[in-house]
Amino acid sequence: MSNDKESSAAGTDNRAPMLEEDDYESWKIRMERYIRSKGDGKKIWKSIMSGPATTPRTPILDATGEDTTQTREKTDDEFTEEENARELIDYKA
Repeated sequence: MSNDKESSAAGTDNRAPMLEEDDYESWKIRMERYIRSKGDGKKIWKSIMSGPATTPRTPILDATGEDTTQTREKTDDEFTEEENARELIDYKA
């Protein structure tokens, strides 16, 4: 039977594997498998590896309602469903 230290290092379904000081490569493999096994795991791993998405932006309109060359960050209410989903994945990552 394994001891507490070994089981912490291995991780479980609901607990990520613990990083051992001298075993980074093995931990990285276990951590990737742990993350990918979760809901949206593939997307979360991609977010970890590529970094978070840029904040969605929208054009600033002039007085006539035409687009200008300037943009601003979107408010939460302006996010599309896809942008909301991506932001949630980035938070999970």
